[in-house]
Parts: sequence; C-alpha cells; structure tokens
Amino acid sequence: MYFSYGDDMARLQEHSRHSSDVNLHIITQGYNNGEEVEVELGTRTQKIIVNGKVNNNEVVIQDIESKFKRK
Repeated sequence: MYFSYGDDMARLQEHSRHSSDVNLHIITQGYNNGEEVEVELGTRTQKIIVNGKVNNNEVVIQDIESKFKRK
C-alpha cells in the first residue's frame, strides 16, 4: 500500500504536509481485473471499510480522508 495526492496521483514520500485529497493505493496479487477488494481502515476513534475494484493489480481509493469525515 502507498498514498498519493491530487488528480495526477503524485506518490507521497516519507514526510508530507498533505492531509486532504489523499488517495490510497493497494497493490494486489492473484486477483483478476474487476474483482472487488475490501479493506478496513481505522484511526483511534473511527473505523471504516472501503472497497474498490482491481485494475492491473492495483486498487485506488481516491480522497480517502473524505471517507472518514462522512462517518
């Protein structure tokens, strides 16, 4: 897994000031294109389940922070 930001999905490095418009990339293996992957994410106070479809051994969940704000 790794994080990126923005519409161009620039990969975040070790330290970043970005806290919004952050995308989560999940690298997969053994899944077919179109299969759905579900991941549980959490903070100290919240847990959410996000899902996405595999495309070329990767699932991208865009704007991951907004998923926490809705809960």
